Amino acid sequence: MVSSPGVPLDAGARATPAFLDWDNDFKTDLVIGGYDGKIRLYLNCGCGGAIPPHFYTSSPSGIPVQADGSDLVVPSVRSSPVIMDLDGDGRKDILTGNTNGQLLFYSNVGTDAAPAFSGYSLVESDGVPIDLPDSPRSRPDVCYWTGDGHFGPIDGYPDVLIGAGDGKVRLYQGKPHPGDIDGDGDVDFTDFASFAVRWRQSACGQCGAADLTADGNVNTDDLREFAANWLLGLD
Repeated sequence: MVSSPGVPLDAGARATPAFLDWDNDFKTDLVIGGYDGKIRLYLNCGCGGAIPPHFYTSSPSGIPVQADGSDLVVPSVRSSPVIMDLDGDGRKDILTGNTNGQLLFYSNVGTDAAPAFSGYSLVESDGVPIDLPDSPRSRPDVCYWTGDGHFGPIDGYPDVLIGAGDGKVRLYQGKPHPGDIDGDGDVDFTDFASFAVRWRQSACGQCGAADLTADGNVNTDDLREFAANWLLGLD
């Protein structure tokens, strides 16, 4: 229920809800995607306490999330948002599917407590934008599929599960940056130290992830690849 006196929340057809603290006020808010491609925000007013959530100050149709001063509308509609920091900059972003079966990333250009957005990029797999042409209506979820059973990462990189119109669930596994030997999301001096320890090793398989060219050796080819990605992922 929303508003006061209470009326039923109405985000339109194909509502896809997500709960999170949108404005960092320690109260759980509600973000909803839908058939029209918009993403609607319902802020928890805390009227009567933070738990359970109350939305007495929200209108039935919520507040449309904005991009460049107008309502954010996901191309081909059917938005299904996941809200979390996806690029490691400490600000919550938007990942969403759509009718066409794509995966779209909206980077937060505002702050973590006051998200703002400007355009999107298509998420790629092996250098090609994810597209499910034979089974559209993608709905993503971000997880650590390769985790240790405690909902945390082993390799530091989140994976994506995508539901689709054919009823299948597809897994796209996150891959580290080339040179990110310790798997912490960037290429820095710690990675170089690990690389240096394995310098000139041969016939060593992956060589502790230092074999960036996958030829079983750590040599100048790997050093060249490491240098090309030096400091990647660092703010």
